[in-house]
Amino acid sequence: MEIEDSRVGCFSVCCKFKTLHDSFVWGLAGVYGPNDDRARGAPFEELGTFISSWDIPWCLGGDFNVVRFPSQRSNEGRLTFAMTDFLNFIDSYNLIDLPLEGGCFTWTSHEEMPVLSRIDRFLFTCDWEDHFQGMHQVLLPKITSDHFLIMLQGRDVASVKRPFKFENMWLEVDGFCEVVSSFWGEIRVSGSSSFVLTKKLLFLKRRLKEWNKEVFGHLESKLAELVVKIKSFDEKEQQLFL
Repeated sequence: MEIEDSRVGCFSVCCKFKTLHDSFVWGLAGVYGPNDDRARGAPFEELGTFISSWDIPWCLGGDFNVVRFPSQRSNEGRLTFAMTDFLNFIDSYNLIDLPLEGGCFTWTSHEEMPVLSRIDRFLFTCDWEDHFQGMHQVLLPKITSDHFLIMLQGRDVASVKRPFKFENMWLEVDGFCEVVSSFWGEIRVSGSSSFVLTKKLLFLKRRLKEWNKEVFGHLESKLAELVVKIKSFDEKEQQLFL
């Protein structure tokens, strides 16, 4: 994709993108709604201005800080003016709100008797869904935040090779700088400066991956096991209010 335009408001950041393989132009808005009840309707006015100024398909996502219905909060309550404003905004622009797979709520108060709600979501126009067919939103495990991550993806997503990632925990190992220096000196390469640098970095990346397995073991497997445990705790918490 390439970005053609962008606008920043008080409650959203909007970008106009063009996908390069088919020249499809569409808008993406990242939203963070206010916590102040008196200002909860302001983001919808702002988003309405952005949507109207760019006559293109739209996808909106983020923390709207308001639910659509009382049933989307564990303590339910009554239908508020903010909920009504949200419903009217969705209806005005014919936005699609897909079911959330993997759970009912996206935020927890982290209390002994927690309050849960679904204040995070993706919304998109019909023409956006027509182009990116098969989209669904899935609840991911809540690792450190009081919000659950939501992944929006198509049904047929090609797997991609994961990029190399530097782990901050490596810096806590005694002698790590010496390890890096040793690896860097293991390979001798001739050629231009850019060629030498590229080859040495590729070699260093491979050696660090090997060293990581020797020192920390299969870290991805350990992390995956922990994520599964966290997910089971999240599911038990949500089951309390079903």
